[in-house]
Amino acid sequence: MDTDIVRKAPSRMFRYKPLDAPELSAWKELQTAIWITDADKRRIVWANEAALEIWRADSLEELVNRPLRMSDTAEQTFIHLHERVMAGEKIRSLRTLYPKGQPTLIEMLVGQYLFPDDRVGFLVEARPVAQDAIDPSVLRNADAARYAPICMAIHTLNGAILTANALTHKIFGDVRSLRDYFCDDTDEQRVLDGLNKAEGFVSDFEVLTRRGPAIYSLQAKLLPDPVTGEQIIIVSLQDPSVRLENERLSILNHSLTRSNEELSQFASAASHDLKTPLVAIETHAHFAVESLQANDTEDCRVQLEMVRKRAKRMRWLLDEFLNYARDVQEKGALSEVDVHQLLHDLLEWASFPESGELRLEIELPFLKTYLTPLKKVLLNLINNAVKHHNNSDNIVLTIRLWEEHGFVVFSVADNGPGIDKVQHQRIFEMFKTLYPSDEARGAGVGLAIARRIVELHGGEISVRSHKGLGSTFQFTWPKEEGISSYSSTNLAARPWG
Repeated sequence: MDTDIVRKAPSRMFRYKPLDAPELSAWKELQTAIWITDADKRRIVWANEAALEIWRADSLEELVNRPLRMSDTAEQTFIHLHERVMAGEKIRSLRTLYPKGQPTLIEMLVGQYLFPDDRVGFLVEARPVAQDAIDPSVLRNADAARYAPICMAIHTLNGAILTANALTHKIFGDVRSLRDYFCDDTDEQRVLDGLNKAEGFVSDFEVLTRRGPAIYSLQAKLLPDPVTGEQIIIVSLQDPSVRLENERLSILNHSLTRSNEELSQFASAASHDLKTPLVAIETHAHFAVESLQANDTEDCRVQLEMVRKRAKRMRWLLDEFLNYARDVQEKGALSEVDVHQLLHDLLEWASFPESGELRLEIELPFLKTYLTPLKKVLLNLINNAVKHHNNSDNIVLTIRLWEEHGFVVFSVADNGPGIDKVQHQRIFEMFKTLYPSDEARGAGVGLAIARRIVELHGGEISVRSHKGLGSTFQFTWPKEEGISSYSSTNLAARPWG
């Protein structure tokens, strides 16, 4: 009769046995992961059940027989950690473990454990940290480099690599120091010298990828290592086209946010300012009907005239809304601009009085820029000076132009009544004037248009003024394609006419 032969699989033989000590039984069932590391043997010698889960160990015997493989730099960090623990420190840190190749982020507290032979080892208390619970500041720590969507690596102050994420190895291969990124060996020293002068360094370099030379943007920053406390270098590298695209999207997002805010303000202003004449029209129409019923034709005529005036103002406001929407968008073509000719044309369009005095201080008489938006900004400022002057026959208008910090600066100053300081911000808002609506000398959109156009071109506009002492409006304007090389200086003060 055949007999089934059952063979026992040979039991796995382990070289090292777990540490056996009386206090360990009390820690065995704790939910907090605890393990003990023999610093001299570079080996975990005991762990509770929660720690076995973190280390993905099949058994305690399997874990204590698993060697802790460390690179030279990790070995130095381990030694430094041991010295601090020997000195009595307790060290709290976020670290990434890689049990069986699986990354696990943990928060751990490292303290002393005294072995029976009086040697000092590590007693580690740890808990896993969920990825969605990681504070953004973790990105500044060395371990967080592994999760970055760009090439990131941690280097010592002399350039040696401590760790790098998978993307870095994928693009650059086996990187051992800063020097390994660059086509030019001197670029490593350039980065280190830059970090000696400041905590951060940013520049584009020709780097050597696995596919060959390429231009990459490199950012380097000095930060303290969370375990050793010593300074390390966090390095990130990315294709500049990706960086530029991210910057472009950031600018577009900022612009969209700004546009939405302005649309909301525009709608609010439209609702308020168009409602006012509508309410007045309704009121005067009601009075006109009452007067007609009472056969008071004269009062009916007066009320209808008021209706006509309010309707006219409402049409005017609608035109100004359309002007604002159109003027801030129109750009035109890039052209060579004769500043003197432009200003004289604008003064004619603004009906500058012949008895008025124009003073020009133009350091850059020729500009290469977008004429249409610049013309609208200057025209609105000149119109504002003429319209609000208390004696326009005696107006003195001073227009200056100079270059400063890569921008062209325009200044339009008048000797008018001035503006109270509390109104300096209000005058740039839509449909805000310094006069009651019945006395208004404009719809209150000219300065709002000027501000919006200037900001769309990357500049800033401001006013300096005191009551009774005139006003000076100043704005910056980009050089665009550059300023003509044949600039000259004209400090002529001459009457207009």
